[in-house]
Amino acid sequence: SNGELEWSTFLGGEKRDFANGIVLDTQGDVVVAGLTDSASFPVTSDAYDSEFGGGSSDTFITRFTTGGKLLYSTLIGDTGSDNCTSVAATPLGGVLVTGHTGSMSFPTQNAYQPELTGILDLFALRFTFSEIPVLPPGHRAFRFSGSWYATGVDDLDHDGIISPIDLLDFMSSR
Repeated sequence: SNGELEWSTFLGGEKRDFANGIVLDTQGDVVVAGLTDSASFPVTSDAYDSEFGGGSSDTFITRFTTGGKLLYSTLIGDTGSDNCTSVAATPLGGVLVTGHTGSMSFPTQNAYQPELTGILDLFALRFTFSEIPVLPPGHRAFRFSGSWYATGVDDLDHDGIISPIDLLDFMSSR
């Protein structure tokens, strides 16, 4: 046999949509994260943020069952450019999402660096899927200039991020 297509779907709105990361979570569900320029990007009724921020792009996080049924979809962003570049599953059922933003109001509760300091700053956030999705208290969101190359989470729930930033200027919130 040459293989069999189990499921396939389109995901997006009327403008450009890019999937920049895909991962299987601890439930075996498929999580896709990326960026959208589309105000009509599909979100679910329980989305953390159902409104396109109005900038050039928003980050999206979308979750499908292993059979391809849409479980959850949300936008994260504001009036600037908000772009996810990487996603990793956490052992507790959520995801670690990294990217860059130009939005002054990007959500940064309990952040090491809560305010935008450049034209585009990096972000890292943890996102959990629940009946009422929220960014959990104490999630690590921080921003630096540069770009993320890779994101990962180990079995002990420690975040790992690879980026070409100046290590002398990097400060950890852990």
